[in-house]
Amino acid sequence: MDALREVAENFEEISKHSELDVRHCRAIGASHIYVGQIVVPSTIEELISTGRLQLIRNSEMRLAIVSYSQAIEGYRQLNTDIQTDRAVLSHLYPAMIVLRLHDDDAITCDFDAMIQSQAFRNDLADNSFRHQAYVENVIVGQQNLRKELHALLDVELGITDHEGALK
Repeated sequence: MDALREVAENFEEISKHSELDVRHCRAIGASHIYVGQIVVPSTIEELISTGRLQLIRNSEMRLAIVSYSQAIEGYRQLNTDIQTDRAVLSHLYPAMIVLRLHDDDAITCDFDAMIQSQAFRNDLADNSFRHQAYVENVIVGQQNLRKELHALLDVELGITDHEGALK
């Protein structure tokens, strides 16, 4: 996706000063794909759904678990919003992007036509913005929540790293 972002942000300059290649073509062809699971760990789901969350005496830990679960629901909605109406460029511009049924690597792009089409460049930029929002908000957000919850759990359980410091 770095190749996509590079292309989307500087499409005209790249085309003037360097050769666009199959790597760029693949990135453009897959620019609508955002893959990743948004899940609440089953232990947390079970604690909440069975009412056993109250068994955790540490109120900060209970609050962190509830906040985590609620935030994941927000990430699910954000993920849906980001992916709604995204542009599948090979469908919208079939003359510019040609896929082959039995060969994932056999994708061809008409870069000259892409450069000339403002509509194409707009859709490519939109896909790039959506992907960036997905990574920065959905993926990184989930990772940060997990790290915070993990750190609280380490403190609660007194788990330390190999050098004796709390994780």
